[in-house]
Amino acid sequence: MCSSDLLSEYLAGMPVDPEKHFLEIGCGMGVVGVVASAFGHRMTMTEYSPDALNFARANARANLPADDASLEITELDWSKPRLEGLFDYIIGSEVIYKEKDYQAILKLFKTYLRPSGEIILAEGVRKTSMEFFRQMSELFDITAQKKILRSKGEEVRVILARMKYKT
Repeated sequence: MCSSDLLSEYLAGMPVDPEKHFLEIGCGMGVVGVVASAFGHRMTMTEYSPDALNFARANARANLPADDASLEITELDWSKPRLEGLFDYIIGSEVIYKEKDYQAILKLFKTYLRPSGEIILAEGVRKTSMEFFRQMSELFDITAQKKILRSKGEEVRVILARMKYKT
């Protein structure tokens, strides 16, 4: 079990509102977005790596109906984003690794999150993720839950953080 499993489980338990639109950053192989889409959420999955995009598309083809219009999979370069519209939710799993990405990710949040929107991130407990949340706490109210995931005798500590603009 990993952060993407935790985030998938969380999204699967959220009420479905066809008017709400999710943006997943760093979708990797597409686990979170495919699960969320399967539960009825309207998703735009993004990734920079062409190989990861191909895996995400294959995952969607294998696990979702072919006519699923609620899912879009597209390339996203965090430093030069080119997306249309605003999103009600921005989600990500294990996307906070490098301090050099903090500002690009924050710019994504500021550019694409609706003022009433929410960011939901699942991150391993690492120095970089904890520092990111500390910095983001200046702009966002953050509600975080620490989870301990156990698999094959290993324990992994994960933070599930929900972030909303401070009012």
